[in-house]
Amino acid sequence: MPRARKTQGISRGTSRGGRGRGRGAKKTVVSSPTEISSPSRSRGRGSRGRGSSRGSSTSSFNRSDPAQSNTTSSRYARGGRANTNSTQDRHNTSSRYESRNESRSYGNNGGYGGGNNNDDRGFGNNNNRRDRGDDRRGGGERNEFGRPAATSTYMSYNEKRIMWETSTERSPEYEKMLFDNKMSVEVGINFDNYDEVEVEITGENAPEGLENWQNCDFSPVIRFNLTKCGFKKPTPIQKWSVPCVRNFRNLMACAQTGSGKTAAFLVPTIDNLLRREDRRTQAIYREPFLPRCLVFAPTRELAQQIHEQARKFLYCTGMRACCAFGGQKAYIQLSNFKHGMDVLIATPGRLNDMVNRGNISLAAVQFLILDEADRMLDMGFEPQIREIIESYDCPQKEDRTTLMFSATFPSRIQELAEDFMGNDYLFLAIGRVGAASEMVTQELVEVSHGRNGKFNKLMDILNETEGKVLVFTRTKRTADDLYYDLEEKGHRAEAIHGDKTQGERESALRAFKTGKVRIMVGTDVCARGLDIPNVEFVIQYDLSQSIDDHVHRIGRTGRCGNKGTAIGFVKGDENIVRNGELYNQLEETNQTIPQWFNRYKSRYGGSGGRSGGGRSGRFGGRDRRKY
Repeated sequence: MPRARKTQGISRGTSRGGRGRGRGAKKTVVSSPTEISSPSRSRGRGSRGRGSSRGSSTSSFNRSDPAQSNTTSSRYARGGRANTNSTQDRHNTSSRYESRNESRSYGNNGGYGGGNNNDDRGFGNNNNRRDRGDDRRGGGERNEFGRPAATSTYMSYNEKRIMWETSTERSPEYEKMLFDNKMSVEVGINFDNYDEVEVEITGENAPEGLENWQNCDFSPVIRFNLTKCGFKKPTPIQKWSVPCVRNFRNLMACAQTGSGKTAAFLVPTIDNLLRREDRRTQAIYREPFLPRCLVFAPTRELAQQIHEQARKFLYCTGMRACCAFGGQKAYIQLSNFKHGMDVLIATPGRLNDMVNRGNISLAAVQFLILDEADRMLDMGFEPQIREIIESYDCPQKEDRTTLMFSATFPSRIQELAEDFMGNDYLFLAIGRVGAASEMVTQELVEVSHGRNGKFNKLMDILNETEGKVLVFTRTKRTADDLYYDLEEKGHRAEAIHGDKTQGERESALRAFKTGKVRIMVGTDVCARGLDIPNVEFVIQYDLSQSIDDHVHRIGRTGRCGNKGTAIGFVKGDENIVRNGELYNQLEETNQTIPQWFNRYKSRYGGSGGRSGGGRSGRFGGRDRRKY
């Protein structure tokens, strides 16, 4: 009698939506190497979301045949499949593939939880188009279905790279990796126009501005790195903020998007770390790890971007910058910290978790920096930031230098910010703070309320233009739907939003930066701080809810003196149209206002006052202590 063995495999996966479960079972009986009977059934409930699938197989085989063997594997993986192979003849390829257990139970409408399915990728009854493993997009690590890896692959460190970062000696190979990167925005032909921007700095004993990068008394290694980065003339935000930071003054600074704020706080901070005594007394290669400078960023992509810039300015200093964010295994980041960490760039959620677990101590922090500070304090990060700064061992505000940078700084955010830096701070307002750059040409397109009206207009624009296009939507679902529709029309695109895994987000952003795809569809997750080279067009498929978000969105083009075009689709019922904010913003930046748009102003009649108060004239974020 042939002996029977029962094997079982379980897998779990995640997707958008609710929860679902699926169960599949099959029985495979092998009486000869060429005879297989494989009736199968699959059932489940739930059409979208997180689910589990269980597959069982019973195989009968003849022990007397040495060519037959039983191989069973159970595998846990995101995206989930129970890979339970029944006993088969290893020399019969067709038998081996026919006896594979197909009870992976991915459900209808792209979710989990059942449906008949014979596809090797394990999707349900709808020929799911959203999970095609296409090699032309993104690159990087990919899972068994050809899709980008679920977890982040950012900064996979090896011994050689760690040696480069901790060394004070030059390395031609590392220099080429750092400074010959073509995925950063280059200075445009209109860069000198920044000299005409008005500047207002308030507070006691503000220092004089910086006229030239090389004339400042930076350390030699910092001057060398600035030269390698191509820095010649400081922008207004750099000209006035660098002396403030070098004099250890608390600073709240506002400047338009794409004006060089990252270098404005990183360069003087790193130079101060070289000149200032290290507060750390314990070994820096074991927990708890002690950063000397802490930089908060609201999104993972912005944290990675700041980290890449910090590595350039830290070259040959012997100090290291590390990055902590969600979407990547914490132990990977902690292992990296063991090789030294002087500057830590982190998102609030991941840092709060690490500090709470005792992995990181803030006792040695000398510089506390909040990039896109208004976003973090106004959009739900305030409790986490307040807990990190006030509930643990971070030095008091009198014993550290606190810096806050953003393109928009309403007065209500200034009130919150004072809790972290006190009242003795400098407020720097550059040009049209809270308004868009005049180097961006803004156009409005009236569309009908139906979905096809917007999509047809978008297709017309894409077919008539060339160059990279960044398309903003209001919801994650709209971003996904638009991405699928563009792909079906033959446009190479990627999508990025909060429901994507970190690996998918990094892969999509890399593909867009390197030009592998022309179109990026995204929500406001990619509206803050991201430097993407050669973005010629920003299209607001859905207008933003606030004028501040509008400013940050269109600021993804026209960066560092380059020109760009921002196109907004207007239905007429959007908040910034109804309250007159968009109309006023167009007037302030000397944009051409279409005749048809005037009727919305007369219809709704809003005053156009900007959200948050404290804004007027050419300065939209003036110091609330003075005005």
